[in-house]
Amino acid sequence: MRVLHGDPVLWDPGGPHAVSVGVFDGVHLGHMHLFGRLMEGAERRDISVGLVTFDRHPLTVIAPEHAPALITSLGRRLELFEDCGIDTVGVLPFVDRIRTQTPEEFVSEVLIEGLGARLVLVGEDFRFGKDRAGNIEVMSDLGTDMGFDVEPIELIDGIGPLSSTHIRSLIATGDVAGAAAALGRAFELRGRVVYADEQMGVPAVGLEVPRDLAVPKRGVYAVRVSPGGDEWAQGVAYAGARPVSGSDGEIVALYLIDREMYPQGESIRMQFVGRVRAGSVSSEAGESAVQLGRDIAEARRLLG
Repeated sequence: MRVLHGDPVLWDPGGPHAVSVGVFDGVHLGHMHLFGRLMEGAERRDISVGLVTFDRHPLTVIAPEHAPALITSLGRRLELFEDCGIDTVGVLPFVDRIRTQTPEEFVSEVLIEGLGARLVLVGEDFRFGKDRAGNIEVMSDLGTDMGFDVEPIELIDGIGPLSSTHIRSLIATGDVAGAAAALGRAFELRGRVVYADEQMGVPAVGLEVPRDLAVPKRGVYAVRVSPGGDEWAQGVAYAGARPVSGSDGEIVALYLIDREMYPQGESIRMQFVGRVRAGSVSSEAGESAVQLGRDIAEARRLLG
């Protein structure tokens, strides 16, 4: 997969593309439905498949106070795009020049010059350009003028509405199983080990998760963990752990069920499989050990 960065007028599309545009946060089942349609359209025209995404959520610039926590980082989104079979991704820097473009300028510079668009597929509610002035009707008119086809994609429902906003709300309430159903895979977080020790006879690490990512509601979760590759271990994660001095991110305390310690500084993937319970570890040592034993037993059950 080719990844293009920077000013779109400097991108080299390498040929014509069928294109869609969006943040695509989470790369959920609704996005995959759109990608499937995009690939069908590209195959009919014998052209490549491309996406335009953003280097940050637009609301972090337009209205920072309303910017949502992200389900997936940009790096994770790019990995998922490649897994889906996308040929080319243009990562658009959401700077003032891009933010203030008219719909005509956006289409000309980003879609035509940047990715050589011959087909554009977007959701029925898609808006673009300064002050969100462009919609699907505007895109269709521009396609007629500039020589590309436009196909609107109907929004689909699964287990609840398939939208990034809905999935964020599931994560925020601790319903990681519901989030997985809408994502089409387990909800995953990546964190850096900021401490590693043994607590109550169990290897324990603290993972620092970037603050712009969605973290499940305070509680205890059954997780699969891995430093990368296909080797996964089982664990119990405590979201809402106490802050660590010098840390800029959210801390998730992770107890490892069936493996040895991860070293400090290592990056760890956590796949949230189910919620064990609300709350946290008791501050009383004896009670904590008993509760941790119960949490591990329930986590084993959920993880199968």
